[in-house]
Amino acid sequence: MRSIHRLRKCAAWPASLLIMLSGGRYCLADQEDLLSLARAGHRAARQSIHSFTATITKVVTSNGDKSVQTGKYWRSLDVVRLQEKGGSGSEDYLLKDSEIRQVGRGTDPKTGQKEYGAARRPATEFLGMLDVWSEMLIDFAGPNGGHYDLDRFLEFAKEPPRAGRERKDGYDCIRVAFSVISNMGNEFNITLWHDVTRNYLVRKLIVTSDNPSSRSVSDVLEFAEPLPGLFVPTKCHTEHFRDSERYQVKDVTLSDIGVNKPIPKSVFQLPAIRAGTELFDSIQGTRYPIDENWMPIGPARPYRRMGFPSKSDSSDTEYHSQSTSEARSYSWWLIAGSLMILVVGCIYRIYRYYRPHPDLHQAG
Repeated sequence: MRSIHRLRKCAAWPASLLIMLSGGRYCLADQEDLLSLARAGHRAARQSIHSFTATITKVVTSNGDKSVQTGKYWRSLDVVRLQEKGGSGSEDYLLKDSEIRQVGRGTDPKTGQKEYGAARRPATEFLGMLDVWSEMLIDFAGPNGGHYDLDRFLEFAKEPPRAGRERKDGYDCIRVAFSVISNMGNEFNITLWHDVTRNYLVRKLIVTSDNPSSRSVSDVLEFAEPLPGLFVPTKCHTEHFRDSERYQVKDVTLSDIGVNKPIPKSVFQLPAIRAGTELFDSIQGTRYPIDENWMPIGPARPYRRMGFPSKSDSSDTEYHSQSTSEARSYSWWLIAGSLMILVVGCIYRIYRYYRPHPDLHQAG
């Protein structure tokens, strides 16, 4: 009887481990399925907006001071024009053909003469203060700045993102959590809540860091449905905290929205600039005068880049490079490790069962 009992224990132990392992495997598979669902849904929602126009208003309150910025935003597929107004001048941005061009226009308060400035930089860098896609959580800032779609943003994760279902603020969501490391070595913990009923667009974003201690919370408060089944966020509220103390509040609102309507090609042209305007070219790391058609008309001089890293920067390759072999998921490593434990455990059980028992030797 004792031998039968031992055999049952030997058989039950690996069976229990296999059941536990299967449950963990299915749990991880569910996480991967939810992550894929959120990514695919968000991508489809983003791609369903073929053209977009809006007036954007940003109100920032910091240490009791309030500032208001307004601008116009036009988008046709991946071509973007942004115009920001402030004071006596304006800034115009054009994202096209994998680069951003910027024109600044103002008036010298002393002489009253018009002043111009121009810049050129990679498409992944900072677009402008009123970039609708970033402000409305359709695109996201990377750990070193810039703006990226969700798929590219998730590539920055230091480990595979974790996903689960959660009801957040009364809405059914898929929660996606992961961490990123900046080039300065700072770690940021990021959590996104994708609203299932709003085509998996992001309803809430929380970013935290321990060094220094900071926390940012963004909530999309309103969505519009300009076309049946097509949603766009129209109002976002963000609060920034440092050492648990709130130091800034930002409210961004869209109005005069147009979705998937024709936009004249003339809209996607920057204002004319004066010949002799100096261009700051962060792609080449130089500065030089240009004519009305942005062609160089003078010698180039090097200048120290000030801005966000681009895809061409070597510092960005740690996030963007891919292995020639397929990456292993968490479930793969869990299964492999558990099987190893199972094999070792079975060998140990068999050894314990068949080895000579000391009591029997003494009896003999």
